[in-house]
Order: sequence, then structure tokens, then C-alpha cells
Amino acid sequence: MSKQYLGLFCLALVLLFSGCSSTPDQPETVSLAKNRAAEYTEYGNRYFDQALFDQALKFYIMALENNIAVDYKEGIVLSRDALGQTYLMLGRFAEAGTSLQAARELAARMQRSDLELRVLNSQVKLALNRGSMQQARRIFDEARELLNKTGNTPEDIQADIYHSMGALEKADGNLQEARGNLEKSIAINRRLDRREEIAGSLYMLASVYSKLEEYPAAREYLHSALDMDKQIENTLGIADDYFALGIVNSRMGNREEAYLHLQTALDIYAVLNRRENTMETLSVLIDLAGELGREDEADIYRSTMEKIERTAG
Repeated sequence: MSKQYLGLFCLALVLLFSGCSSTPDQPETVSLAKNRAAEYTEYGNRYFDQALFDQALKFYIMALENNIAVDYKEGIVLSRDALGQTYLMLGRFAEAGTSLQAARELAARMQRSDLELRVLNSQVKLALNRGSMQQARRIFDEARELLNKTGNTPEDIQADIYHSMGALEKADGNLQEARGNLEKSIAINRRLDRREEIAGSLYMLASVYSKLEEYPAAREYLHSALDMDKQIENTLGIADDYFALGIVNSRMGNREEAYLHLQTALDIYAVLNRRENTMETLSVLIDLAGELGREDEADIYRSTMEKIERTAG
């Protein structure tokens, strides 16, 4: 028995033997637990959107515990899915995989294809982040098969699947197919006013155009993604947009503009304590500063990288 389940079991025993006559009726207890779980999930979502994943993780765990306490199965699936995505963002891939697999198995037992499709989509993201293209393709084929069997699939799930399909085709080098799927995702999400998802697909679409070496189009989509991310205050998304704008402008020969974008990305990554992103941005800035003849600034960036490496060691 895990510590989590042991804690819940002990709590149940305490309540059972307390003999308190004022104990609420079961429906009220269930309702309160569900409400607490929903509140914790909302806090988790806020922290997730701010790229504060450690804090988001704590609230998602509390949401899961409350859902388990009253055997609210839909809530358990959604909490485990949220935990899986958070572990993914933290680079804790094994824990992400365990959480998502548990969520998927429960959704399948419930015969809730909508929930299972949601989790399958998250599993595709995990496989892509792991670089496991074969696994990503296999999971996506399973999702597509389930989608074909299911009637009235919610539009938000359809949009998410189109986005994942676009990401998968992009990673496989099928850029035209990727573009078509991402455009479908954006169209659905615009109807639903899902601005965070629109921004994510615009960013991915810009990456497709960049691979096609259509840099003006890539830059236009990145500016659209940046505007959307600013509206919803998606801090990590803003940093990623600026970094990508720096790369695209550099390839277009706009080195001064690229330099400014990369400096902005660096500042945000540093505030978010995103070590790998910070190191990558510093590396690009060192090269670009050298091209611009700013050797003093290049030396500062090198020194900063060395300090970070020593701290990590």
C-alpha cells in the first residue's frame, strides 16, 4: 500500500471511530470533496499557465487525493492527466508515463472515450518529448481508431488531436500534412475561443514554416502567437515566442532584431528558473554577439554560462 493510499485509509479510520453525531450526510461530504478538488485543480491550472510547475504539481496532487477519497472517477482521470502533463513539463518522464497510463486504464474501464482520447493525446505528447517517434505513432493510431468508433467527440478534444497530429507529422518531416492539421486545430479553437491552444498551434505552425524556409510567414505566425500569449499571460509561451523570433530573424539576416528578441527571452527564462532554456539562449547569444562585434557582451554571456554550470555541478 502506497503512502498516499495509507494516509487516506488512516484518515478514514479516524473518521469512522470518532463517533461524531454531527458528521455530514454522505452526499454533502462527496460534494465538498469534489468542490475542494475543483478548487485545487483551478489553482494548479493557474500555476501551470505561469510555468510554475512545482507549485502546480502540489495542487494537482491534492485534487487527486480528494477525488480518490470519494471515488469520483472522472475527477481521478482528469487529475492524473493533469499530473502527467505537469511531470512532463518538469522532465520527469517516468512519473508522467505512470500517471497517464493509470488515467487511461481507468477511462477505458469507465467506457468514457472522451476521457480516454484526452489522455491518449497527452501520451502522444510524452512520446514526442521523449523522442520516441514509433511509440508516438502507435499511440496516435490507437487514438484515431477510438476517434473513428466514437460519435459526437467534443470539439476541444478533436482540436487537441489535430494539434498532436500536426506535431507528429512535423517531427516525421511531413510538413504539408503538419500544416494542414495545425490549421484545422486553430480553426476549431478559434470557434471555441481557446486562446492558449490557439497560441500553441500558431507557434507550432511557425516552426513548420521555418523548416520550409518560409521565414516571413514563420515570423508573422510567431507575432500572432506572441500577441495571444501576452493576452493570456502565458509567461513560458512568451519566452518561447521571443526565442523563436530571435532564431527566425537571425536566419532572415535581421541580427539586431534577433539579438533583442533573444535578450528578452533570456530575461524571462531566468525569472522562471528554466535552466536548459537559459543555457540554450545564452549559447545563441554568444554567437550572435560575436557576429555583431559585441565581444564584451559575448564574454558576459560566457561567464554567466560558466557560473550556471558550476552551480548545477
